[in-house]
Amino acid sequence: MKNALLLLILSSWIFTAKGEEKDSLMQVLSSTRVDTVKANCWNKLSYIFSEEDSAKTRLYATYALQLSTKINFTKGSCEAWRNLAYYHEYFKYDFATAERYYLTGIQIARKEKNVFQEGLGLMDYASVLKKQKKHQKVLQINKKAIEIFTSLRDTVKLIIAYNGLGNAYKNVNQFEKSIKALLKSLQLALLKNDQKLPGPTSTLGCVMTETEISIWH
Repeated sequence: MKNALLLLILSSWIFTAKGEEKDSLMQVLSSTRVDTVKANCWNKLSYIFSEEDSAKTRLYATYALQLSTKINFTKGSCEAWRNLAYYHEYFKYDFATAERYYLTGIQIARKEKNVFQEGLGLMDYASVLKKQKKHQKVLQINKKAIEIFTSLRDTVKLIIAYNGLGNAYKNVNQFEKSIKALLKSLQLALLKNDQKLPGPTSTLGCVMTETEISIWH
């Protein structure tokens, strides 16, 4: 009973916080004249609505893409293509279109030499490949993402990438390599917590859970 009540309170708090964030973004959109700020707001709204409204997810991503393309805003274009890919992956289950859109964003990032956006695109691209059981390709993609985020010294993204690599190895029955990658992810998460680096506080718990599940199953 207590757990149910706590979950209800937490859900209510999250819903309220997201509602306030939506209102805040809409206010910025109505007042700003800076196109890059507008594109960032449209993308953020698309991301927020991805958990509850597929039509708005697609609409706001389209706005962001149109504006970003017009002003040659690489970050905005890459994020918009990822949001559109997410729409097709999770709402339409159209994996072929999702793949194409993820790759479009990745290609733009590579063309503009934006390795951070390329790395983000690769990790999302790996998710739709995993759904299609293209595990060998997922391995290649995760290794490339690790290479990128190692060069950028981005600990949070490396935690996620090594976790993805560990699960990919598990899916091709390379269990020793799976454990090594998952433990690397856990090691980085522990280091991150020790150093009090910025990032989501749930990272360590999520990594530990996935590591334990993957090792013992």
